[in-house]
Amino acid sequence: MKRSTALFAALILTACAPPQPQASADLVGFEWLTGCWLSRDGAAEHWEPAIGPSMAGTSLFPQGDGTQVSQSLSISTAGSDVVLTALAPDGGEIRYVLVSSGETAAIFENAAGGGPQRLAYRRDGDTLVATLNESLAPGATSYVTRYQMCQ
Repeated sequence: MKRSTALFAALILTACAPPQPQASADLVGFEWLTGCWLSRDGAAEHWEPAIGPSMAGTSLFPQGDGTQVSQSLSISTAGSDVVLTALAPDGGEIRYVLVSSGETAAIFENAAGGGPQRLAYRRDGDTLVATLNESLAPGATSYVTRYQMCQ
């Protein structure tokens, strides 16, 4: 009898618990990006796990005068596209559409123009490499940041 009562109580509690948001099927493949990442020069990125159709991130870049520039990031689904949105401190927004992805890599491109044209992430163990391309033209300026997972 006690066992039946305990089982019944567990079922009631489970049924009454609020549903936990699930990541959109399109974002499940980005779990490898989740976490805290820090570069040797003090740049940092932090990505939260996906909740529903989006995952939130923050990027910090040190400046020569000792200040840091903060940028809000998000990856979300928009129709059939997966979009990375970067919100600059000045209020500007750049939207990058996913053009290629793998188990631990993703390439986003800004087809609208204005701002950097490509942002690529690649994870290898505890290392995350972010590459920002000013243009899609061969030989264009690229900025590569190597991050290590925060301890």
